[in-house]
Amino acid sequence: LIKPDNYIDLLIKELEDKESKVRSRATESLGMMGNEKAIEPLIKILSTDKDGCARLSAAGALGKIGSEKAIDSLITSITKDQDIDVRWNARWALGMIGNEKVLEGLVKVLTNYKEDEVRWNAACALGMTGSENAIVPLIKTLTTDKAGDVRKIAAEALAMIGSETVIKPIISVFITEKVMGVRRSIVYALGKIGTEAVIEPLIKILTTDKEDDVRASAGSALGMIGSEKVIEPL
Repeated sequence: LIKPDNYIDLLIKELEDKESKVRSRATESLGMMGNEKAIEPLIKILSTDKDGCARLSAAGALGKIGSEKAIDSLITSITKDQDIDVRWNARWALGMIGNEKVLEGLVKVLTNYKEDEVRWNAACALGMTGSENAIVPLIKTLTTDKAGDVRKIAAEALAMIGSETVIKPIISVFITEKVMGVRRSIVYALGKIGTEAVIEPLIKILTTDKEDDVRASAGSALGMIGSEKVIEPL
């Protein structure tokens, strides 16, 4: 029988194989095993491998292992990798690690990068961390970002976190927001928070908003909450 440590060594050796499929399978296996011995070799694959599938697998594996050592390389991937699937997997990995260093790095990306998709990924990853420390930068993004898609994902990221502290600020944004998709995402966030504090604002949206789709979203959000207080308006 091969001892676990020896098996890890064999998989790490396979990361140097000429066939990208072999390297990809090895990265996936190393991620499932979760041994920190694999972190540096996986970072090398993520940073230097020419094959997008291998880099994608490496990003996922690093997210599963969850080591802080991988954060800088994953941040680089969501900002610079040429493959959208790799960027998305790096985003997922950062969300899974989710510590303060991740938050700090993602906020810098959200603040400093001009590319809409890069900021989109950063906002989404912040929501995936589930940390209430992400709320302030996400509300700032929802309030000030020029790209509607980025504001939209900021609202959805706040929904992932699900804290009552965001209710008043996102309602304030809703009042002045002109992009229907963003307004619907704010309504969705209120529904995901799902406490009695969101019922009255959702009822007001349901009964007074001029956009049919926004009113429909408010009705769906109230339905998700399921409180007796929402039955009459529905």
